[in-house]
Amino acid sequence: MALQRNHLRNRTTRSTAVRTVALAGCKAAAGIVAGSTSLVIDGLSSLSQGLGPVARLVFRKKELTRSDSQLVQKAYPIPHLIAISFYLFLGFEGAALSLKELLSDAPEGRPFPYPIVGLAAAVLFAGLHVAARLRGRDKAGEFRKMMRSGAIPSLLALVGSLNVALSGLWGMGVAHRLDAAAGLAIGALMIRNGWKLAVGQAPSQSHPGRGHRDVEELIKAAQEVRGIIMVDALEACEQGHYVAVTVTVSVNPHISVAEGQEIARSLSSHLLHEFLHLSDVLVIVHPYDRGYPYNNGIGSEHPVFPPMVH
Repeated sequence: MALQRNHLRNRTTRSTAVRTVALAGCKAAAGIVAGSTSLVIDGLSSLSQGLGPVARLVFRKKELTRSDSQLVQKAYPIPHLIAISFYLFLGFEGAALSLKELLSDAPEGRPFPYPIVGLAAAVLFAGLHVAARLRGRDKAGEFRKMMRSGAIPSLLALVGSLNVALSGLWGMGVAHRLDAAAGLAIGALMIRNGWKLAVGQAPSQSHPGRGHRDVEELIKAAQEVRGIIMVDALEACEQGHYVAVTVTVSVNPHISVAEGQEIARSLSSHLLHEFLHLSDVLVIVHPYDRGYPYNNGIGSEHPVFPPMVH
């Protein structure tokens, strides 16, 4: 039995985490320069979306046993629990900051160039998010999915930044409160999304893979990998917006352990490439036994694996 993780997925996750954190920093910096509360809260929203990849990088196990895989199926995955906790924390902090700004007196307006710079940055960020949302979803990577999910907060931040930039028309007090109201709406969205993620992480009493819409397609894709005789079991567990898959396959019992590990690596890479919404693929390799779990009375002179070319 061999359990393999895909190193390419680690690099993709690392790239997604770095790009998301950098985007969040740019938003927050633009919001501070322009004096826009909503743009700063939008930066917190983007940062919260990057917590999942960061947690997976920090807590990813290099090797798991079969008992560990069963435990993961029945309990909350620790990395995602931590990410959800920080997601909700940032959401409440953003909402509290916006509410405080909404109820406070209007600050002094920033000099002329700074609100315009913040507005231009908000337009740029909103354009990137909307463009990612309008593109096709079939071949979207994890970072593009995060960009697509951040379209509504970025549009709210654009409205808030626009109010700050046009504060000279109706006074800084009104513009300040409209901007804080947009930030409060973004914070409420963060809390809502964090709650949805927490509910999505709750363990189900039913079979985690039963009834999932992608299980049949995943099994068909797994059977395409060279060297796999049979897919014994495939379980798909939803983790927020993504899906973690545990697949058990049977291979020729006469091959070496290294060859079995190579088949597992090929299967993991194939599934991650074909289904970009998968967050992780755990492969369990067993030697094929024709008589298990039922003894069909076939003698030892018969082949112990189907007459398939692999």
